[in-house]
Amino acid sequence: MDLLDHIRNWATHSGYSCDPQQVLDYWLEKDAIPDERILELFEEVEQSGARNVIATNNENHRATYIEEQMGFGGKVEAIFASGRMKCAKPDQRFFEHVSASLNTEVSNL
Repeated sequence: MDLLDHIRNWATHSGYSCDPQQVLDYWLEKDAIPDERILELFEEVEQSGARNVIATNNENHRATYIEEQMGFGGKVEAIFASGRMKCAKPDQRFFEHVSASLNTEVSNL
């Protein structure tokens, strides 16, 4: 589901007058609380020579926010988001897409 469309529909049905983009921006900003330990792990993984990726069930607006505004796009090789991929974990297609994109094999999931 597209969050901006969902906010637009909610505002219309509830009679709330708002700019849906402002509501979405506020929501994403207030929900942007990175886990310091995860940030440390990104660095440890990078130093070990392993690959850093994010595979998430977030929709496109949130995934883009995580990637661009929160800066995770510069910390990982790729961000795989269900909203972009049109399938979500635990669907096998999600993992197959990630594996194919990274040129790795899918193990027993």
